[in-house]
Amino acid sequence: MNCAMDFQDYYETLGVERKASQEDIKSAYRKLAREYHPDVRPDDKEAEAKFKQISEAYAVLGDPEKRKKYDRLGSAYRQYERSGGRNGDFDWNAWAGGGRGGGQSFEFDDLGSLFRGGMGGFSDFFQSVFANSANRTRTARPRKARDFEASIEISLAEAYTGTQRMIAVAGHKIKMNLKPGIKDGQKLKISGKGEAATQGQQPGDLYLTVTLKPDADLERRGHDLLTKIPVDLYTAILGGEMELKTPGGTVKLKIQAETQSGQTLRLRGMGMPHYDNPQVKGDLLVELQLVTPTKLSEQEQELFRQLAALRS
Repeated sequence: MNCAMDFQDYYETLGVERKASQEDIKSAYRKLAREYHPDVRPDDKEAEAKFKQISEAYAVLGDPEKRKKYDRLGSAYRQYERSGGRNGDFDWNAWAGGGRGGGQSFEFDDLGSLFRGGMGGFSDFFQSVFANSANRTRTARPRKARDFEASIEISLAEAYTGTQRMIAVAGHKIKMNLKPGIKDGQKLKISGKGEAATQGQQPGDLYLTVTLKPDADLERRGHDLLTKIPVDLYTAILGGEMELKTPGGTVKLKIQAETQSGQTLRLRGMGMPHYDNPQVKGDLLVELQLVTPTKLSEQEQELFRQLAALRS
């Protein structure tokens, strides 16, 4: 990679001395960033280019460890120039690859710790010297053993309260704690519980898929729960109280007079807990289903005929 490429003086870009403190470097960057930010100078290509330069400079000088490595590179390059060397002959590859360069060794961390927005617009100097080193660093990381997948089935009541399960994977037993509010089909990652690591490897991970058994009495709708209960004709007409069993315990349900079949009551905060915040719960929806009496006696039929006559 011995190519004609200009050394980037990041200190000059930020307008600070080489002995500047980290606070001075931060202050200089903020001042320049406010001045050349694209939001301040829209459609100004020169300002946009300048903003990229100062961002690149601060990405290196703003981190004390990266700054030390950059200073070693700069020192070697200036020594090379003083000895009469030409720009195009400097061995950039020795620095990018972590080898020897000007009597100094150079390594660089993952490029993602510098720029999270991609490489577009960065100088050839930055990409050639730093990006190649980052790629080498990534490939040198230990390989990972295989991931495993498993599944378990729990009831809706267990999803409401949370539960524990002991599962067997590759001959090993793993105790799982499942938090309240877990969803049907939710996949959990258990780090390091996949295939065991061999020399030079990292252990694999276990991905556990949770499924919920169908419940005869409750239906889940997001964070809400729906249940349907029968209400006799007389309670629906005259009103009254009923006991209702819920996942959170038994509650008394007040039925208003003249309740219609299919009417839904909402019990707030008695639904499914939120998985990330179990103290917060959805609502319990109670659909009332009217049940008409059967096998009426002759006297009951006569009373209903009288009632029908009154209503007509």
